[in-house]
Amino acid sequence: MSDPGHTDLRRAAIETAENSNGGLIIENVDEIGASSDCNYRARATLITLNNALLPMAQRVETSDRQDLLELIKEVAATSRRRARLQRFLTMRGAVALVDVVTEAALSYADQTVGSILPDLMAQPSNLFTIAPLTRPAVKAWLEDGRLVCAFELDQHLRWHGDRLILRGLMPSIYISGLVGKPLSIIADHPLLSSDVTIKAVNDFGSEIEILPKARSRLVARAELQPSPA
Repeated sequence: MSDPGHTDLRRAAIETAENSNGGLIIENVDEIGASSDCNYRARATLITLNNALLPMAQRVETSDRQDLLELIKEVAATSRRRARLQRFLTMRGAVALVDVVTEAALSYADQTVGSILPDLMAQPSNLFTIAPLTRPAVKAWLEDGRLVCAFELDQHLRWHGDRLILRGLMPSIYISGLVGKPLSIIADHPLLSSDVTIKAVNDFGSEIEILPKARSRLVARAELQPSPA
C-alpha cells in the first residue's frame, strides 16, 4: 500500500510545478524516513532546461517537505526564464546569445563562437579554456542561453561574465563620472571597445564592479561547426 503522506507530497509537487508555469516535469518524488525523523529527506527529480536551453534532469533534496516545494518554485522560475529565451531563439533559427565583448575575446584568442559552442552545448556545465601562448587565457561558458567569458587583462583588471572588475581603490568622484563613458576609458586594450559604454558602477571598497552596456547578437544554428572526431 502506498504511503498517503508520500502521495500527498507528490501531488503537491506536481501542482507546484504546474502553477509555476516553468515547464517543469516532475519525474519522481520520494522520501527517506518519517517526516518527524531527524534523518528525514524529501527529494524530487525534475525535467527542466539547462544552461544550453536543452532538457535535463535535476534533483532537489531537503530535510523538510515545505522546503522541497519552495525549491521546486525556484527551479521553475529559472526554467520559465530559460523557456522564454528558448522560444525567442527557436523562432529565429538561433541557439544562443553572445555579446560583443565575449565575441571579441574569442577572436583575440583565435577562436569563434561557432567553433566552441557545440562542445559547450553538449556539456553545459563545462568551461572551455583557450590559452594562447602570447595572449591572456579566455574561459568561456554558457549561462542561461548566453555565451559568456572571463579573462585577465592585468593583475588589477579582469572581465567575468558580463562585468569588468577592478581591484584596488578609486576616488569616488572619478567613479561617479564613469557612467555613460566608453569602457575603453578604463584601460587601453583591444578587448575594451569604445563602442561599449558603462551603465553602472558598484564600489565594494577593495574591488570596483563596472557594468557595461554591451550589444548582444543571436548565434544562428548554421554557425555551429562540428566538433573534431
